[in-house]
Amino acid sequence: MKPRKPLVTLAWSFGLFLLMHTTTYAGILMAALLSGYSFESIISGQVTNHLTILGQGVTAGTLGVLGVFLVTRYLWRRPWEWLRLRFDLRLLVSGFVLGIGMTIVTLLAINLFGDTRIIARPDRFEAVELASILIGSFGWVAFTAILEEVVFRGMAVREWALRWGWPIASVLGGVYFGAAHIIGLLPDISVIETLWIILAGIVGNLMFVALYVRSRSLWLPIGYHLGWNLCLKTIVGAVMSGRESSDGLFATEISGPVLMTGGKFGIEASVIALALSLVLSVMVLKGIRSPGTGMLSATPEKNHETTIVGEGT
Repeated sequence: MKPRKPLVTLAWSFGLFLLMHTTTYAGILMAALLSGYSFESIISGQVTNHLTILGQGVTAGTLGVLGVFLVTRYLWRRPWEWLRLRFDLRLLVSGFVLGIGMTIVTLLAINLFGDTRIIARPDRFEAVELASILIGSFGWVAFTAILEEVVFRGMAVREWALRWGWPIASVLGGVYFGAAHIIGLLPDISVIETLWIILAGIVGNLMFVALYVRSRSLWLPIGYHLGWNLCLKTIVGAVMSGRESSDGLFATEISGPVLMTGGKFGIEASVIALALSLVLSVMVLKGIRSPGTGMLSATPEKNHETTIVGEGT
Protein backbone atom coordinates (compact mmCIF):
# COMPACT_ATOMS: atom_id res chain seq x y z
CA MET A 1 0.00 0.00 0.00
CA LYS A 2 1.50 3.31 -1.10
CA PRO A 3 1.87 5.99 1.62
CA ARG A 4 -0.07 9.18 1.07
CA LYS A 5 1.80 12.47 1.18
CA PRO A 6 2.12 13.75 4.76
CA LEU A 7 0.47 17.11 4.09
CA VAL A 8 -2.37 15.44 2.21
CA THR A 9 -2.93 13.19 5.22
CA LEU A 10 -2.89 16.22 7.53
CA ALA A 11 -5.40 18.11 5.38
CA TRP A 12 -7.69 15.09 5.04
CA SER A 13 -7.68 14.24 8.72
CA PHE A 14 -8.14 17.85 9.78
CA GLY A 15 -11.08 17.97 7.41
CA LEU A 16 -12.97 15.68 9.74
CA PHE A 17 -13.10 18.52 12.22
CA LEU A 18 -15.44 20.19 9.75
CA LEU A 19 -17.75 17.29 10.50
CA MET A 20 -17.45 18.11 14.20
CA HIS A 21 -18.49 21.71 13.57
CA THR A 22 -21.34 20.63 11.30
CA THR A 23 -22.52 18.18 13.96
CA THR A 24 -22.26 20.93 16.59
CA TYR A 25 -24.51 23.24 14.58
CA ALA A 26 -27.00 20.43 13.88
CA GLY A 27 -26.99 19.58 17.59
CA ILE A 28 -27.63 23.18 18.57
CA LEU A 29 -30.55 23.31 16.15
CA MET A 30 -31.97 20.16 17.76
CA ALA A 31 -31.36 21.65 21.20
CA ALA A 32 -33.24 24.79 20.19
CA LEU A 33 -36.20 22.73 19.01
CA LEU A 34 -36.27 20.71 22.24
CA SER A 35 -35.77 23.55 24.69
CA GLY A 36 -37.59 26.40 22.99
CA TYR A 37 -34.56 28.70 23.26
CA SER A 38 -33.09 30.45 20.25
CA PHE A 39 -30.18 29.07 18.26
CA GLU A 40 -28.18 32.21 19.06
CA SER A 41 -28.65 31.96 22.82
CA ILE A 42 -27.46 28.34 22.85
CA ILE A 43 -24.46 28.76 20.55
CA SER A 44 -23.33 31.82 22.53
CA GLY A 45 -23.42 29.83 25.77
CA GLN A 46 -26.07 32.04 27.38
CA VAL A 47 -28.37 29.04 27.85
CA THR A 48 -27.37 25.54 28.94
CA ASN A 49 -29.80 23.08 30.47
CA HIS A 50 -30.65 19.40 30.36
CA LEU A 51 -32.63 19.75 27.12
CA THR A 52 -29.85 21.57 25.25
CA ILE A 53 -27.36 18.95 26.43
CA LEU A 54 -29.72 16.16 25.36
CA GLY A 55 -30.33 17.65 21.92
CA GLN A 56 -26.66 18.19 21.15
CA GLY A 57 -25.59 14.81 22.55
CA VAL A 58 -28.20 12.71 20.77
CA THR A 59 -27.37 14.44 17.47
CA ALA A 60 -23.64 13.83 17.97
CA GLY A 61 -24.11 10.21 19.05
CA THR A 62 -26.25 9.39 16.00
CA LEU A 63 -25.62 11.65 13.00
CA GLY A 64 -22.10 12.56 14.11
CA VAL A 65 -20.91 8.99 14.64
CA LEU A 66 -22.56 7.89 11.40
CA GLY A 67 -20.81 10.74 9.60
CA VAL A 68 -17.39 9.63 10.90
CA PHE A 69 -17.86 6.12 9.54
CA LEU A 70 -19.24 7.33 6.20
CA VAL A 71 -16.35 9.75 5.66
CA THR A 72 -13.82 7.11 6.67
CA ARG A 73 -15.37 4.42 4.48
CA TYR A 74 -16.22 6.34 1.32
CA LEU A 75 -13.94 9.40 1.24
CA TRP A 76 -10.78 8.37 3.11
CA ARG A 77 -10.92 5.06 1.24
CA ARG A 78 -8.55 3.00 3.31
CA PRO A 79 -9.77 -0.51 4.21
CA TRP A 80 -11.29 -0.76 7.67
CA GLU A 81 -9.21 -3.86 8.25
CA TRP A 82 -6.10 -1.77 7.73
CA LEU A 83 -7.36 1.03 9.98
CA ARG A 84 -8.43 -1.70 12.43
CA LEU A 85 -11.87 -0.16 12.78
CA ARG A 86 -13.90 -3.39 12.81
CA PHE A 87 -16.06 -3.20 15.93
CA ASP A 88 -14.76 -5.07 18.97
CA LEU A 89 -16.98 -4.82 22.07
CA ARG A 90 -14.46 -6.56 24.34
CA LEU A 91 -11.72 -4.05 23.55
CA LEU A 92 -14.14 -1.14 23.76
CA VAL A 93 -15.26 -2.15 27.26
CA SER A 94 -11.68 -2.91 28.37
CA GLY A 95 -10.52 0.52 27.24
CA PHE A 96 -13.54 2.18 28.85
CA VAL A 97 -12.82 0.60 32.24
CA LEU A 98 -9.11 1.45 31.92
CA GLY A 99 -9.90 5.08 31.05
CA ILE A 100 -12.16 5.51 34.06
CA GLY A 101 -9.62 3.82 36.31
CA MET A 102 -6.77 6.05 35.12
CA THR A 103 -8.89 9.17 35.67
CA ILE A 104 -9.61 8.18 39.26
CA VAL A 105 -5.98 7.23 39.98
CA THR A 106 -4.77 10.53 38.49
CA LEU A 107 -7.21 12.56 40.59
CA LEU A 108 -6.27 10.71 43.77
CA ALA A 109 -2.57 11.27 43.08
CA ILE A 110 -3.12 14.97 42.35
CA ASN A 111 -5.05 15.32 45.61
CA LEU A 112 -1.87 14.37 47.49
CA PHE A 113 -0.21 17.57 46.24
CA GLY A 114 -3.20 19.90 46.13
CA ASP A 115 -6.86 20.09 46.93
CA THR A 116 -9.75 18.44 45.10
CA ARG A 117 -12.98 19.95 46.34
CA ILE A 118 -16.51 18.90 45.35
CA ILE A 119 -18.67 22.03 45.14
CA ALA A 120 -21.90 20.52 43.73
CA ARG A 121 -23.57 17.12 43.83
CA PRO A 122 -26.04 15.18 41.63
CA ASP A 123 -28.96 15.91 43.96
CA ARG A 124 -29.18 19.39 42.45
CA PHE A 125 -30.83 17.78 39.41
CA GLU A 126 -34.32 16.36 39.05
CA ALA A 127 -34.55 12.75 37.80
CA VAL A 128 -35.55 13.80 34.27
CA GLU A 129 -32.77 16.37 34.14
CA LEU A 130 -30.23 13.81 35.33
CA ALA A 131 -31.29 11.25 32.72
CA SER A 132 -31.17 13.86 29.94
CA ILE A 133 -27.70 15.03 30.97
CA LEU A 134 -26.35 11.48 31.14
CA ILE A 135 -27.76 10.49 27.74
CA GLY A 136 -26.72 13.73 26.07
CA SER A 137 -23.25 13.79 27.58
CA PHE A 138 -22.61 10.14 26.67
CA GLY A 139 -23.64 10.79 23.05
CA TRP A 140 -21.30 13.75 22.70
CA VAL A 141 -18.37 12.07 24.44
CA ALA A 142 -18.80 8.92 22.31
CA PHE A 143 -18.77 11.03 19.14
CA THR A 144 -15.63 12.96 20.07
CA ALA A 145 -13.81 9.81 21.24
CA ILE A 146 -14.49 7.99 17.97
CA LEU A 147 -13.75 11.03 15.81
CA GLU A 148 -10.48 11.91 17.55
CA GLU A 149 -9.16 8.34 17.50
CA VAL A 150 -9.98 8.02 13.82
CA VAL A 151 -8.40 11.41 13.03
CA PHE A 152 -5.26 11.24 15.15
CA ARG A 153 -4.45 7.53 15.35
CA GLY A 154 -6.36 5.84 12.53
CA MET A 155 -5.62 8.45 9.89
CA ALA A 156 -2.64 10.64 10.79
CA VAL A 157 -0.34 8.37 12.82
CA ARG A 158 -1.29 5.22 10.90
CA GLU A 159 -0.57 6.89 7.56
CA TRP A 160 2.66 8.57 8.66
CA ALA A 161 3.88 5.28 10.12
CA LEU A 162 3.85 3.85 6.60
CA ARG A 163 6.54 6.35 5.65
CA TRP A 164 8.53 6.85 8.87
CA GLY A 165 7.57 4.04 11.27
CA TRP A 166 5.65 4.19 14.57
CA PRO A 167 8.14 6.17 16.74
CA ILE A 168 8.46 9.20 14.45
CA ALA A 169 4.80 9.05 13.45
CA SER A 170 3.80 8.98 17.12
CA VAL A 171 5.79 12.10 17.96
CA LEU A 172 4.48 14.00 14.92
CA GLY A 173 0.97 12.82 15.69
CA GLY A 174 1.43 14.02 19.27
CA VAL A 175 2.33 17.52 18.09
CA TYR A 176 -0.80 17.47 15.92
CA PHE A 177 -2.89 16.11 18.81
CA GLY A 178 -1.66 18.79 21.21
CA ALA A 179 -1.95 21.63 18.69
CA ALA A 180 -5.56 20.72 17.85
CA HIS A 181 -6.47 21.02 21.55
CA ILE A 182 -5.08 24.53 22.02
CA ILE A 183 -6.71 26.24 19.05
CA GLY A 184 -9.74 27.26 21.09
CA LEU A 185 -7.56 28.50 23.96
CA LEU A 186 -5.46 30.99 22.02
CA PRO A 187 -4.53 33.76 22.80
CA ASP A 188 -5.46 33.21 26.46
CA ILE A 189 -2.45 30.99 27.19
CA SER A 190 1.24 31.88 27.28
CA VAL A 191 3.98 30.47 25.07
CA ILE A 192 5.19 28.28 27.94
CA GLU A 193 1.68 26.93 28.51
CA THR A 194 1.33 26.27 24.79
CA LEU A 195 4.58 24.30 24.63
CA TRP A 196 3.62 22.34 27.74
CA ILE A 197 0.25 21.37 26.26
CA ILE A 198 2.03 20.27 23.08
CA LEU A 199 4.31 18.09 25.22
CA ALA A 200 1.26 16.68 27.00
CA GLY A 201 -0.21 15.94 23.57
CA ILE A 202 2.90 14.02 22.55
CA VAL A 203 2.88 11.93 25.73
CA GLY A 204 -0.85 11.30 25.52
CA ASN A 205 -0.55 10.34 21.87
CA LEU A 206 2.24 7.88 22.66
CA MET A 207 -0.09 6.17 25.12
CA PHE A 208 -2.99 6.00 22.66
CA VAL A 209 -0.69 4.66 19.94
CA ALA A 210 0.65 2.04 22.36
CA LEU A 211 -2.92 0.87 23.04
CA TYR A 212 -3.63 0.86 19.30
CA VAL A 213 -0.48 -1.00 18.30
CA ARG A 214 -0.67 -3.61 21.05
CA SER A 215 -4.38 -4.38 20.62
CA ARG A 216 -4.21 -4.06 16.81
CA SER A 217 -7.55 -2.25 17.00
CA LEU A 218 -8.77 1.34 17.30
CA TRP A 219 -11.46 0.21 19.72
CA LEU A 220 -9.17 -0.08 22.74
CA PRO A 221 -8.01 3.57 22.52
CA ILE A 222 -11.56 4.64 21.64
CA GLY A 223 -12.80 2.95 24.82
CA TYR A 224 -10.05 4.56 26.90
CA HIS A 225 -10.78 7.98 25.40
CA LEU A 226 -14.49 7.52 26.10
CA GLY A 227 -13.93 6.38 29.69
CA TRP A 228 -11.50 9.20 30.50
CA ASN A 229 -13.67 11.97 29.02
CA LEU A 230 -16.91 10.63 30.46
CA CYS A 231 -15.44 10.27 33.94
CA LEU A 232 -13.68 13.64 33.98
CA LYS A 233 -16.37 15.73 32.27
CA THR A 234 -19.68 14.04 33.05
CA ILE A 235 -19.07 12.39 36.41
CA VAL A 236 -16.37 14.46 38.13
CA GLY A 237 -17.27 17.75 36.45
CA ALA A 238 -13.72 19.12 36.25
CA VAL A 239 -11.92 21.23 33.65
CA MET A 240 -11.14 19.12 30.57
CA SER A 241 -8.88 20.28 27.74
CA GLY A 242 -9.16 23.85 28.96
CA ARG A 243 -12.95 23.90 29.09
CA GLU A 244 -15.10 24.18 32.19
CA SER A 245 -17.69 21.48 32.75
CA SER A 246 -21.06 22.84 33.89
CA ASP A 247 -23.03 19.66 33.31
CA GLY A 248 -21.18 17.08 35.41
CA LEU A 249 -22.98 15.00 38.01
CA PHE A 250 -20.53 16.52 40.46
CA ALA A 251 -18.77 19.86 40.09
CA THR A 252 -15.14 19.66 41.18
CA GLU A 253 -12.54 22.35 41.76
CA ILE A 254 -8.89 21.31 41.65
CA SER A 255 -6.25 23.60 43.11
CA GLY A 256 -2.55 23.32 43.82
CA PRO A 257 0.79 23.68 42.00
CA VAL A 258 0.22 24.15 38.27
CA LEU A 259 2.60 21.36 37.35
CA MET A 260 0.58 18.97 39.48
CA THR A 261 -2.91 20.11 38.47
CA GLY A 262 -2.35 21.01 34.82
CA GLY A 263 -3.42 24.62 35.36
CA LYS A 264 -5.91 26.11 32.88
CA PHE A 265 -5.86 23.06 30.64
CA GLY A 266 -6.86 20.61 33.35
CA ILE A 267 -5.39 17.39 34.72
CA GLU A 268 -4.50 16.06 31.26
CA ALA A 269 -1.53 18.44 31.34
CA SER A 270 -0.43 17.61 34.89
CA VAL A 271 2.94 16.02 35.53
CA ILE A 272 1.15 13.17 37.26
CA ALA A 273 -1.05 12.42 34.26
CA LEU A 274 1.97 12.52 31.95
CA ALA A 275 3.95 10.19 34.20
CA LEU A 276 1.08 7.73 34.49
CA SER A 277 0.58 7.80 30.73
CA LEU A 278 4.24 6.98 30.15
CA VAL A 279 4.09 4.15 32.69
CA LEU A 280 0.98 2.74 31.02
CA SER A 281 2.64 2.98 27.60
CA VAL A 282 5.65 0.99 28.79
CA MET A 283 3.44 -1.58 30.50
CA VAL A 284 1.36 -2.03 27.35
CA LEU A 285 4.32 -2.34 24.98
CA LYS A 286 6.82 -4.15 27.19
CA GLY A 287 4.62 -6.01 29.63
CA ILE A 288 4.08 -9.73 29.91
CA ARG A 289 3.15 -11.15 26.55
CA SER A 290 0.72 -14.01 26.38
CA PRO A 291 0.97 -16.54 23.55
CA GLY A 292 -0.45 -15.27 20.29
CA THR A 293 -0.05 -11.58 21.03
CA GLY A 294 1.91 -9.20 18.88
CA MET A 295 2.01 -5.61 17.69
CA LEU A 296 0.44 -4.00 14.68
CA SER A 297 2.92 -3.52 11.87
CA ALA A 298 3.41 -0.08 10.36
CA THR A 299 3.35 -1.68 6.90
CA PRO A 300 0.20 -3.50 5.74
CA GLU A 301 2.31 -5.84 3.58
CA LYS A 302 3.64 -7.35 6.82
CA ASN A 303 0.18 -7.39 8.35
CA HIS A 304 -1.68 -9.29 5.65
CA GLU A 305 -4.74 -7.92 7.51
CA THR A 306 -4.64 -10.67 10.18
CA THR A 307 -1.03 -11.76 10.55
CA ILE A 308 0.45 -11.21 14.02
CA VAL A 309 3.82 -9.49 13.97
CA GLY A 310 6.31 -8.53 16.61
CA GLU A 311 6.21 -11.89 18.35
CA GLY A 312 9.47 -12.45 20.20
CA THR A 313 10.83 -8.99 19.41
